[in-house]
Amino acid sequence: MRAASATLRSLIVWLLCISPLLWYGGVVAVRGLPLDPIAALTAWSGDAALVLLIASLAVTPLVRWGGIKFIAAWRRPLGVSAGLYALAHTLVYVGIDYAWAWSFIWANISAKRHLVVGILSMILLVPLLITSTRGWQQRMGMRWKQLHTLVYPAAIAAGLHFLWLVKSDIRWPATGLAVIGVLLALRLRRR
Repeated sequence: MRAASATLRSLIVWLLCISPLLWYGGVVAVRGLPLDPIAALTAWSGDAALVLLIASLAVTPLVRWGGIKFIAAWRRPLGVSAGLYALAHTLVYVGIDYAWAWSFIWANISAKRHLVVGILSMILLVPLLITSTRGWQQRMGMRWKQLHTLVYPAAIAAGLHFLWLVKSDIRWPATGLAVIGVLLALRLRRR
């Protein structure tokens, strides 16, 4: 019974992690490709990365103060999925949108602050993705936990990236950044 319950919980978290991919695939299957598929793919992957990053940050407060102990195991899959969607977001930008034309990419990044913080967020997430396995955790010991605190500035940078990107209706980016702020403040309160 306990094994079946653990399997069901594991299935739920992995369905949560792939749900943005399933949703986007379903939208494309029903409606067809959007008029600007590159912009849509960029927006979709960025939204998925940010939502899953926020979800991974929410695990600890929900375990500590909500008493929902079983979701502690969800932190890593949610975080890895967020990092993979962020990587996809970055690869769509540099590989598809700009076709690896580094001179144009660097010129664009240096001219737009939302791209600077977006790249910063990705740079901070890469070592977390690489060291997210149990093997790395065992090899690094306590340094693994220290390294993984990079998720906090990465989340702030990702929230700013989205906020500074949006030109008109900033309600969703501002809400996302506010939630990140609250989740990080809860950690400070704990310490």
